Amino acid sequence: MKIRTIIFLSLFLFSVLPLTLFGCLIINNFNNKMEDILIEELESVSKVQMVAVDTFIESRREVLKILADFNYIKDAINKNINNELDDDTRNYIDNMLISRKNIKPFVNSLTIVDKNYEVVASSGDYEGKNAGKLEQVNHDYLQGDFRIGNIYTKENSDVKLLACYKGVYDNNELIGFVIEELLVDYFKVFTNSNLFEEETVYIVDGFNDIISMTDEAKHNKHILEEHFRDQDSGNCLFEQDGSKYVTYYSKINYTDWYTITSTNLSARYSTYNHYRMLLYFVLLIFVSVVLTAIIFVAKQISLPINKIVTVLNKVTTTDDYSVRINSDSKNEIGKISNEVDLLLSYLEEVYLKEEQKIDSLKQEAAIDHETGTFNKHTIEGVIQNVLDGSDKVVIGFLDIDSFKEFNTKYGHVIGDEVIKYVAKSIIEVIKGPVGRVGGDEFVFCFNSPTEVKEVKKLMETLKKKINAGILVDKQILKVNCSIGVLIAKGENLQFDDVVSKADKAMYMAKAKGKNTYFVVESNE
Repeated sequence: MKIRTIIFLSLFLFSVLPLTLFGCLIINNFNNKMEDILIEELESVSKVQMVAVDTFIESRREVLKILADFNYIKDAINKNINNELDDDTRNYIDNMLISRKNIKPFVNSLTIVDKNYEVVASSGDYEGKNAGKLEQVNHDYLQGDFRIGNIYTKENSDVKLLACYKGVYDNNELIGFVIEELLVDYFKVFTNSNLFEEETVYIVDGFNDIISMTDEAKHNKHILEEHFRDQDSGNCLFEQDGSKYVTYYSKINYTDWYTITSTNLSARYSTYNHYRMLLYFVLLIFVSVVLTAIIFVAKQISLPINKIVTVLNKVTTTDDYSVRINSDSKNEIGKISNEVDLLLSYLEEVYLKEEQKIDSLKQEAAIDHETGTFNKHTIEGVIQNVLDGSDKVVIGFLDIDSFKEFNTKYGHVIGDEVIKYVAKSIIEVIKGPVGRVGGDEFVFCFNSPTEVKEVKKLMETLKKKINAGILVDKQILKVNCSIGVLIAKGENLQFDDVVSKADKAMYMAKAKGKNTYFVVESNE
C-alpha cells in the first residue's frame, strides 16, 4: 500500500471520520438540549445586567449613607423637629444638596426630611410633606434601611422618577430620611446590550412598570404577566400566538425590581434548523484540515482570547483595573485586545474618581465647616487616639465669655466671625487636634511638656492672642475666654473622663472672674 494511501486512510480513520461523527453527535445533542442552553444564555445575559445595576445602586447607597451620617445634617433635622432650624443652616444644606445633585446628570433632586416627613432641606422646590411622594410608596421603604422605590411622576409632569431612601439615625433613633430622586430615562444604559434579535431585556419595578428595556417595539405584555415574584430568580416557559418563549428573571438588591430576559424559542429553533444542514456541509469541508486549523486557531485566536479572559477574570475577582493585555498583534484579536485595554483604562479612571469623591465626602463629614476644626463626633475619636498613645496628655476646654452678647449687640454675623477668630487662634497656638463641641465651646489636646509652668505659659499666650480681638467697623472688638486645662497622667485614659475634668476646670476659671485659665493635674 502506498504511503499516500496510508496517510489518507490514517487521516480519514483517525481524524475525518471521528470528527464527522463527533460533530453530528454534538449537533444532535445541541438540538436536544437547546432549551437548557438558551436558559443558561439568558441567565448569563441577566447576570451581566445585574452587575452593572448592582454597582450603580451600591454607589447611590454609599452616597446616601455618607449624607445620613453627616452630623451637621443630623443637627439640622433635630432642630427642624423642634422648630429651631434657622434659615442660614437650611440655605447652607440646600446649597450643599444642589452641589451634590449637579455632579450626577441622572439625579433629579436630593432632599432631607425629618421623621414627620417635613422637608429640612432640598435641592428642589419641595414643601411640606410632598418630598419624594412618600405617601405613594410602601411603608417598608421608611424603616431606615436603604431602599429604592417604584416609578412615579410628579403632579403636572410627565417625567418618570425613582426615589432612593436612607434613614438618618441619631443615637440609634430614626429621626429622618435622605431622599434622592433618579431619572428613569438614565436606566436605559443598563439595557443597551447587543443581544440576539429574538431576545429582550427588561428592568421592571414592583408594579411591573417598565423602567427600561432593549426595544419597545419587541415588548411582549405576556412576559410581565408571568407570576415570577414568588422567587428571587428562576425561569419559566409559556406559549403565545403559536410561539414558545423562555424567560429568565432575577430580583435586584435593595428594591422590588426584577431584571427579565426573554427570547422567542420558536424563532431560535427556526433559525437553527436553517443553518443545521449548512453546518453539516461546512463540517465535512473543514474536517480534512482540522489539525492545521487547530494549530492555527490555537496560535492566532485561542491563546489571545484566553489572555483576554484571564485579564477580565482578574478584574472581576480583584477589582484591579490596572491590569492590561498589552497585545502586539495587528489582527482583529489584537484590535479587540487594544480596545479592551482602552476600556480598562477608562474604568480605572472612573473607579479612582469615585474613590476620591467618597474619600472627599468622608473627610468633609469630619469637619465643622464654620471653623475648620473637627466636629463634635470626630474630635472624640481623634483625642482618644492621642490618649491611647501617650501616658501624659494636656486636655483643654475653652469657652468664649459672654458670647451671647456678641450676637445680641452686634448680630449673628459678627458672632460667627468671633467663633471663627477663636478657632483660628487655637489652631495657631495649639499644636494638636482642635474640635468644636458646642456653639462657643472648643476642646483641644497635645502631648504634655515636662513642666506645668510651660503649660501655663502656653495658655497665657493663647488667652492674649484671643484677647487681641477682631476689627469691627474700624474698632477693635475684644474677645474674652475662659480655659480649663487638665494635665492627665496614667494609662487607659478615656475621652469622656478627661474632657469632663477639663470642663470643670473651665468653670473654675470662670469662678475666678472669667478671661483666665485654670490648670489642674490628674493621676489616673
